[in-house]
Amino acid sequence: MVALATGEVMGHLYRSAASLCLALLILNSSFGQEAPRFRVQSELVLLRFHVFKKDRHIENLDVSEIEIRENGQPRSVAVFEGFQQRLQRTIPVHLAVVLDVSGSVTPYLPLTASLMQETVIQGLESNAVISIYAFGGETRHLAGPTRDAATLQAGVQEANGIDKRGSMVFGSLRQVCQDLGGGTDQRKVVIIFSDGLDTGTAHRGLRISRGQALRAARDGDIVIYPVCLTEAFRSNSDQMQAFSFAQLGVETGGRSFAPLVLTSETLREILQTVVWEQNMEYVAGYYAQPLSEPGKRKVKVVLKDRSRGQVRGGEKEL
Repeated sequence: MVALATGEVMGHLYRSAASLCLALLILNSSFGQEAPRFRVQSELVLLRFHVFKKDRHIENLDVSEIEIRENGQPRSVAVFEGFQQRLQRTIPVHLAVVLDVSGSVTPYLPLTASLMQETVIQGLESNAVISIYAFGGETRHLAGPTRDAATLQAGVQEANGIDKRGSMVFGSLRQVCQDLGGGTDQRKVVIIFSDGLDTGTAHRGLRISRGQALRAARDGDIVIYPVCLTEAFRSNSDQMQAFSFAQLGVETGGRSFAPLVLTSETLREILQTVVWEQNMEYVAGYYAQPLSEPGKRKVKVVLKDRSRGQVRGGEKEL
């Protein structure tokens, strides 16, 4: 009986020791391993805007004079650049010039290397870049991004070789916006020369809607400047399409132009206006934290003192 009891005790001890070793082994294998981490990433959101008072740009706005509000709540301003920082901007312009070379548009465009050098290249900050696109029944990226005027001029000259069967106004605009992409490292601007008469592509039947082009511009935070070549208008229907095309400027924070004749002088004035507006543009940014629950955020820039002027732009929905 005693021997049997002793054996039972020893067996119990062996089982206990084995269990303890197993527990220590498990503990040792997990020791030093990091507990799961749940990273919370913030996103830099940029708001582009102008401030006017009696139709004049306000040039000396200070960061202390603005507030960024997210769903009505103030947020800390992390980025602020404006006219006073125009020579040292950390968020430079990428300007895309888009040319309509379809059959309904005059083939002459006085966009020379010297004109681009005198207006865009010298007028914008030193780290700004320019790209050239052209479209008819297809869209091509012809030059850039670059600051070399000769390279840009060579791209303009290549536009004559583009398929002119069709006019992909909105399809081309969407493609350019997608090429420029998202991100917050550049202030993206598109100047598009066209009559606004979209026929898609005659040989493929492909057609992108105006709404799709506008959505691509807004997704990429891209400002559009339509240049309406009004000499091509032939009917009320054409004028309605041209008006719809021109409205893309207002809807993206830009403006439209409608020269009766596109000469070297009128083109110079258009480019100088775009450059001036980009130099006068303010950029304010904040880091948006992830929402605890899914939902949309309305973000806007407001002036603390409304007597300073009125804000144009500076709003978006996330």
